[in-house]
Amino acid sequence: EIRKLSVLILLEDGVHKTFPPHRIDPTWTPAQLESVLRIYQLEYDRLMSPETKHDIARKFADATGTTVNSFEHHAEPPRVYRRAKLSENCPL
Repeated sequence: EIRKLSVLILLEDGVHKTFPPHRIDPTWTPAQLESVLRIYQLEYDRLMSPETKHDIARKFADATGTTVNSFEHHAEPPRVYRRAKLSENCPL
């Protein structure tokens, strides 16, 4: 559930290096908060890695037949990827 929350936040709030403070639930224990921050950072680091970016662009091109070749279009494959990761049956 924490991983899904992290992916959802990256999707809804955009990709930011730090966890959005307004997303902190005041009912979380210190251990839960630490876990959320750690998982968020792991998801962010993985999403921003050159290998993941290349893999996402390749999968997007394979699935859509569209080559990612402009700056504007570089944002769409990661957004689609994050949406897919929220799906229960997503193999990503």
